[in-house]
Amino acid sequence: MRRAFAFLLLVVLLPGSAWAGPAAKIVQKAISLSTQGDHLGALELYREAAKGFKGASVGEQDAIRKGLLHESSLLFEKNKFEAAIGGLVTLLPLARCHQGSCQSFIIQVRMLLENAAMTMILTDRSQAAIPALEALLQDSPGTPMRWALLARAYLEIGELERAGQTLRRALSLHPAAPELLFVKATLAGTMARREVARSGYQRAEFLMQDAVRDLQAALLRKPKAGGIHRALGTLKASLWVYYRATGQYKKAAQTLDAAEVAFTDSAHLDPNNPEPAFELGNLLFTAQDWVWAEVWLREAQARYRRISKRRKEPEVNRAAARRGMQRCEERIAAALFNRAIDSVNTARFDLARELLQAAAKKMPAAAAQVNELAGWVLARRSLFQRKVDRLGADSDSGDAQAALGDLWMRARRYQLARMAYQRALKGEMKSVRPEQIQDRIHGTMEMEDEPATLKTQVGSLEVGLETPAGVESAFLQSLLQKAHAMTMSVFPHRLNGPLGIKVFANRRAFLEQAAPRVGVSQSGFYAYGRVVTFHEPHRSQGKWLEILVHEITHRYVDEMTYSRAPRWLSEGLALWVSEKWPVEKRVQFERLASEGRLIPWSEMEKHFTRNWNNPEETRVLYLQSQHMVHWLIKRFTFTRLMVLLDTLRTGQAVDDAMVSAYGLPVEIMEIHWAREFQ
Repeated sequence: MRRAFAFLLLVVLLPGSAWAGPAAKIVQKAISLSTQGDHLGALELYREAAKGFKGASVGEQDAIRKGLLHESSLLFEKNKFEAAIGGLVTLLPLARCHQGSCQSFIIQVRMLLENAAMTMILTDRSQAAIPALEALLQDSPGTPMRWALLARAYLEIGELERAGQTLRRALSLHPAAPELLFVKATLAGTMARREVARSGYQRAEFLMQDAVRDLQAALLRKPKAGGIHRALGTLKASLWVYYRATGQYKKAAQTLDAAEVAFTDSAHLDPNNPEPAFELGNLLFTAQDWVWAEVWLREAQARYRRISKRRKEPEVNRAAARRGMQRCEERIAAALFNRAIDSVNTARFDLARELLQAAAKKMPAAAAQVNELAGWVLARRSLFQRKVDRLGADSDSGDAQAALGDLWMRARRYQLARMAYQRALKGEMKSVRPEQIQDRIHGTMEMEDEPATLKTQVGSLEVGLETPAGVESAFLQSLLQKAHAMTMSVFPHRLNGPLGIKVFANRRAFLEQAAPRVGVSQSGFYAYGRVVTFHEPHRSQGKWLEILVHEITHRYVDEMTYSRAPRWLSEGLALWVSEKWPVEKRVQFERLASEGRLIPWSEMEKHFTRNWNNPEETRVLYLQSQHMVHWLIKRFTFTRLMVLLDTLRTGQAVDDAMVSAYGLPVEIMEIHWAREFQ
């Protein structure tokens, strides 16, 4: 093919030919390089010849056009996209003069240039796509796709103003184009994140809500446009994060549902597009709905697979589909592993084993992770059974039976837990008091939740209270005044959203309804923008205050970092605010350090995930988190810790944010921290 093309050009450029002219020598050199396989060199010569295009003969012009197209096409096939774009941008203004099959030639050049630009964007090289797209839009009236690609390219390289200008011009030409509305939604989300990074929370919400209104208006005109539904889902997902971070838990729940509906509609309206299914699966994964996340991720994977197998599909699209399949595979594995971890934490070991067996069959590539988790499941099962057997055999010990009741509560076996607690009251107890056991018995009951609701004001903060029978709202209000004053005196930040507080009737209702991954040893929890706890008849006023201060601190950290704080930082800071660093905690920590039970900083999040319902392990995690935050404040000051929270809000990864805030790599900081107690 290459030799045939060279022969055809040489025929018209032979010395003495009627078409031989000044550009002939350059073109002949280009043909020679192309024949030798040096297509980059050939293309550069054709581009050099194009500088004298106007003065060239008709034959030379024809040779230059065909040569530019030929070499650009070959380079495109060889994934030399930037070079191909350079050649096509040079060719585009020359293609309009082509005689004969003029229209088809121009269309071929434009389509190749658009595909090259799209490839650059899909492979994270958006800067290189911009010249191609600008040339296309200058050459002819732009299609919505070309305008959308240009706006997205500007967006990807951080040129938000130019992205906005491009979109405004494009939407004036194509007001209901789904491609443009999708990029507008993405731009609104990006600008909103920038406003959040600057603490402009209200401006961020306005930008996202304004884009939502545009999309909803577009849906009235085009209700079956899958792209508009997808854009709406993307924005609703961003708003869900915003509402969670700013304590608007009711809006957060409603917005999550709306995002699911929008993505589902998009997936059904556009059955060949895997992206809406993947984005829905990813959203559900983030919301810890592992089962439905897996369902939609498998649907996305199947769609990617179909694209990857289409022979007529451009290779760049098939390659992108293969990458999409890999992303789905990784996310599906993570969903299965999380289900297995949650099953272990509630003592459903058989289910955990079945899930891992299914993962091993479906995902051979994850064999190492499956084997490691399977070993962990066996160890946890054995340990749980040994504890049940040992404590069950000591039926006369009140302490042993109380511990057995706690084990059954972890397993959500409430009747067995209640029976063990009742035996504890009859036995000898040294480590627990009778009123504590009575509270635990109360916590096993199945109780109807008919809360009283109250909206009130605590300082400048709007508070929504939900309390069960037995808890006076006035009592909580007085404690809230103190808790709010304590936390407000610590943090320089002022909360933007309201504060929601839900008190469940007892521990059982709390464990079953509060949120995913609520551990049996927890007295309170901060989830989805709301503080949750439960009623215990003998809970002291001091304990109530400690819980409120602890969970309201989580509310501050969540908003200040935009839900990006690692668990150890949020828990450590909440403990530091609610109880500082008492002597008994220091003694316990030093004992853990001497026993070699401390956890590397890089593994803290993994241990929190795996042991969320294991009181022995969470005690170590909480104690170490508290010490880490105490050390950071003591060594670098509280002000520097606030800089860390602000840096996390900008979207930096945790390790990068630590370097930005403290000027030291995390590994070096951990060494200094270890010296503190060695």
